[in-house]
Amino acid sequence: GSLSFARSIFDKMLDRDVISWTSIIGVYGEHGQGKKSLLLFDEMRKLVVPDEVTFLNVLTACNRSGLADDGKHWFEVMSKNYGIVPNPDHYSCMIDMLGRAGCLKEAEDMINKMPCPATSLQWMTLLSSCRQKLDIERGERAAHQIFLLDPKNPIPYVELSNIYGSLNRDADAIE
Repeated sequence: GSLSFARSIFDKMLDRDVISWTSIIGVYGEHGQGKKSLLLFDEMRKLVVPDEVTFLNVLTACNRSGLADDGKHWFEVMSKNYGIVPNPDHYSCMIDMLGRAGCLKEAEDMINKMPCPATSLQWMTLLSSCRQKLDIERGERAAHQIFLLDPKNPIPYVELSNIYGSLNRDADAIE
């Protein structure tokens, strides 16, 4: 939990590889210092080629710091400039980031356009954002997908009920 201690160890390293750079970027991201993570990422790219874990840490740092535009940029750059195919973790991070930023349509579009089938967790992430932003129609679509993928999961019922309650709507529509 000591950011300053982690940084002092990093600064003393003579040979910094992709793992050490990725780690320090992740440490700053975990502490909500996304801008600092991005500055370190810029330094890293001059010396070491980032990998898919590095990009996941960069996206996570952007997500935790509310830097959705930066996150979208690096998600694109990851594949276009570095040839890294986004994996489900990259998509999950982006869906969460977009949802937190209130870009629910964009998050839903991303789920629908992913090259692999969406998981119930990805739909749950969207549903949670729909609850926070009180987007009932999109929330119902997300819940429907979760019902199909994980029919015994009670959480979508609770989330929809919370949305309905916040909007003073009847929760009898949940099916």
